[in-house]
Amino acid sequence: MIHLDHISVRSDAIGIVFCKSKTDQSGTKRRDPRHIYSNPMEARSCVFLAIAIYLACHPQLSMGKLFPGAAQKDRFGKQLAKLLSHPDPTCGRSEYGTHSIRKGASTFACSGSTGGPSIVSVCLRCGRSLGNVLERYMHYEGAGDQFLGRVMAGLPINDASFAILPPHFKMPFDSDVSSAINKVFPSLSRALEMLIPKSHPIFYSRVFTDVDMVPMLKARLVTHDSVLPATGIPPHVGLHKELTRATTEMRSIPNEVIRGVDALLETKGVAAGNLTQRLLKETLVEVVAPMVQALASSAEVSRARGPSMYCQLSHF
Repeated sequence: MIHLDHISVRSDAIGIVFCKSKTDQSGTKRRDPRHIYSNPMEARSCVFLAIAIYLACHPQLSMGKLFPGAAQKDRFGKQLAKLLSHPDPTCGRSEYGTHSIRKGASTFACSGSTGGPSIVSVCLRCGRSLGNVLERYMHYEGAGDQFLGRVMAGLPINDASFAILPPHFKMPFDSDVSSAINKVFPSLSRALEMLIPKSHPIFYSRVFTDVDMVPMLKARLVTHDSVLPATGIPPHVGLHKELTRATTEMRSIPNEVIRGVDALLETKGVAAGNLTQRLLKETLVEVVAPMVQALASSAEVSRARGPSMYCQLSHF
């Protein structure tokens, strides 16, 4: 059972401590945080977004249970059964249960990629026993769980975007941002309108009822490197980022070379006395500009003096 005081901010992740687990029913073992990461590229599976919606819909929550009420296991089972009752031929209800999420997550972490996290990190996170011998020598370490957390978030391990940061504000102490945070947790976007029914309570929160709040906050959100350091990044992801940056720069080289050669030819042509496009343009501007200015001044003087006496009709 998760309480609000079991949740903490861990740089670019959310840390959750489980006081009891499958292998620690008495709660006497070390309480190490499990790192949870955002996936801004996939709103349907982003834990940060799910927590944001939940908190925005329950502003009355105080210190205590994150999910109030009793019989939470039964409630989760009923909601899962309701979800699986959807008439989808690819979703066999008899093939899934409440433990399928844990089993599927551990299978995906271990076998979803050839460069995934260690089996020790997976077992410790899932609360599976390593045996008496391995438990003495293999212990929890933050880096391994952070890497696993990014994998479990569904971030692409073979791409530079694996190191993406959660949407955050460039200026954490901005007065406008602080004011908005005091009203409601403000990290929602237009994607919710396509993912969630219009009758959902989230659309009655300040995020959607205040027309000025979302644009103001959106202008301050970033997901790239800033003051927030990225954690749980394996070495090869850094190489992916460098390759992506190098590829982008290489693609811009031809245009830069063409512009540089054009500028060099212009400069050399002027120095040699050749009639270049730039020289012709500058010469025309230099000659014509005084004439245009003189005509404009003459027109202004004529308007100031009024109509000429020779143009006025005389009556006798």
